[in-house]
Amino acid sequence: MTDHTALLRQVADRADPTALPSPRAIRDAGRRRARRELVAWASAAVVAVAVVVGLVASGGGDRSQPAPVLPSPSPSPQPTPPGGWDRARIAPVEKGVEPNAVAAMGGRFVAAADTSVSRAVDGTDLPPLWWSDDGRTWHAATGGPAVPNAWDVAASDDVFVAVAPRGLRRSTAWYSSDGSSWQRADVPDAFHAFSMSSTAAGLFAWSETAVYTSADGHSWTEVTDLPRTARDGQVCFVHDLGDEVVLGAVDASDRPRGWSRRDGSWQPADADRPALGRWCRVHEAVAWTAEGPDTVISVLPYNGYGNTVFLRDR
Repeated sequence: MTDHTALLRQVADRADPTALPSPRAIRDAGRRRARRELVAWASAAVVAVAVVVGLVASGGGDRSQPAPVLPSPSPSPQPTPPGGWDRARIAPVEKGVEPNAVAAMGGRFVAAADTSVSRAVDGTDLPPLWWSDDGRTWHAATGGPAVPNAWDVAASDDVFVAVAPRGLRRSTAWYSSDGSSWQRADVPDAFHAFSMSSTAAGLFAWSETAVYTSADGHSWTEVTDLPRTARDGQVCFVHDLGDEVVLGAVDASDRPRGWSRRDGSWQPADADRPALGRWCRVHEAVAWTAEGPDTVISVLPYNGYGNTVFLRDR
């Protein structure tokens, strides 16, 4: 029988809670960056106002005054990739596209990204889904979400799937056979998910309290037999672990819990769990790395630039 405790600990240990933000942090990242841009502009405005006020108080043009000394802007740090890794820009702007997740199918990569910063900074509209055949050169996908954010992407053997926000506590699901052209999937009216995975039991999507499944990515249905403990707490992930599909969650008392899919139902899978801080980051450890035949790409928060794609040869 599968040793779920060892497998779950092995996967959880790959998720460094000091480096990987929570799903909520990913969703909030665009808003935080936009606020930072506004703060920078506001700071510049404050300096300008102070200079004008100083000139007026000293008599302005009535007598000569020394020119005000403005603070010199600090140069932006230039990121240095980790050893053995190269940095890749998805779009030809420094802060235009911040990837949330990556997936691979065959030799093609897809990134789900937040492009709201490009709109806030210079008004550039960029799509949230991008594809690449080598991890270095990226192309904008077509037909995908009209919003500037895609939360997650996953891939089975024959289809890419992605999820994007649609108003308050609503989401849209998308599918593509090649990653470059996308179509909207059929979902339940109350569909709300921000994470996705591909498993031996099919495709899954989930939010904190609901799980959905699909055989082909074209249409999704809610998993109605979700354990009550998971529904009342928080769903963390649905992934293949060993030879079974495991649902990870925390209960209403914030205790990590797990179930495996056996004989068409969810069965408890051991009681011993890693610490909560890592348990709900298991999915991020998977979603932030994708492997192609020749290249591995990974999403890392880096040097104040937000999430960045790095790649290396296999």
